[in-house]
Amino acid sequence: MITSLSERQKSWLTLGALWLLLLLMAALRPLAVPDEGRYGEVGRWMLQSGDWLTPRLNGLPFFHKPPLLYWLQAMSLATFGINEVALRLVPALHAGLMLVALYLSARLISTEQMARRAVLMLGTSLTFLVGGQYVNHDMLVATWIGVAIWCFAFAFMAGDKPNALLARLGFAACALGMLSKGLIGIALPGMVLVIWLLWTRQFKKVLYLPWLSGLALFALIALPWFVLAQQKYPSFFDYMFVGQQLNRYTATTYNNPQPWWFYLLALVLLFFPWVFFALNQLRRPVPAPVPAAVPVAQAWRSLCWVWVVAIIAFFSIPHSKIVGYVLPVMPPLALLAALGWERAMAHRARWPGFCRPVPAQHWHRAGLDGQSGRRHPHRPRAGCGVGAGLRRPADRHRLCVGQVPLRPAVLCADQPTPRGTG
Repeated sequence: MITSLSERQKSWLTLGALWLLLLLMAALRPLAVPDEGRYGEVGRWMLQSGDWLTPRLNGLPFFHKPPLLYWLQAMSLATFGINEVALRLVPALHAGLMLVALYLSARLISTEQMARRAVLMLGTSLTFLVGGQYVNHDMLVATWIGVAIWCFAFAFMAGDKPNALLARLGFAACALGMLSKGLIGIALPGMVLVIWLLWTRQFKKVLYLPWLSGLALFALIALPWFVLAQQKYPSFFDYMFVGQQLNRYTATTYNNPQPWWFYLLALVLLFFPWVFFALNQLRRPVPAPVPAAVPVAQAWRSLCWVWVVAIIAFFSIPHSKIVGYVLPVMPPLALLAALGWERAMAHRARWPGFCRPVPAQHWHRAGLDGQSGRRHPHRPRAGCGVGAGLRRPADRHRLCVGQVPLRPAVLCADQPTPRGTG
């Protein structure tokens, strides 16, 4: 016997369907140049050479970025063969992880339906459908930044002292973020969390983090490759951290110069049309008695806005700007958009439409025949059916079907009635 799906099953099916759609789109186009061809070739060369320490491009050391992308690409190519889909499987898996992290977090913060709506919004945006299949480091670091922030935030919100297990998972996510794209894997989660903790007056909880075990876990995951690379190439630290990261952020000589508002436009394009529902959260609170939206603690709303604003501001400072840098803010933006949708629907409930259908069993109150919509022969005739058959004076101003107030114009019967029915 076929039974109806539970809400949770619907959510997981939605997640699976969106990820399969992403894989299908990833198989429909060749690699784009120069980025996808370059980064894909580094992974192929790592597999061919067997040198898992030194990323190489055409045989030459290539230390522009840390190696997590190349390691995973080499494993995927070894498993599925040398093809575009095998290369794109790495960012696609991280995009899927970003969706799952958003879903699990939103479900704990609000409701199952709200979490599924946030997943649908993110999963149908260009962020997921394009960024999730593009072969470079951006989706990887964005995903691990998001996982780190979610883990630490839930750890801090667990009580007077942070949840140690969640905090350790946050440290591990920061380590993977650093292996994805360097220092921003720890700098951005740290910046967002510090601002949020200060804003919500929770900063003293930082003292109770499992610093020793957390930092040990971070060092175990992130540091070995950096130490070994520095030992083999003495100028590695200077090239990686100073040349490719600090100078890239502060100098004006790198490519892709863009105006300060570049990332605002990128947000609209990458999250169209859902971004406008997120902006709906900036409006003043909806007054009672509007049906309440799904309750979400103000601390979580603050986290989402700090997450978005702080990272956008951080990347708007450098002269060089690239669209992929905006990916880390998409999970909180999706949650804000889902909340904005709920707010918009609650606001709409205050103004039901003029032509809203009315159940036939209520028509007799207005003196209307339930079969034809004509005035009932035993009701006194009046210009408007609403006022004609209502006994109490207050009922002349509104008619309620259940708990929803209907405007008098819904049942207005000003038009002439046929002869013989009055």
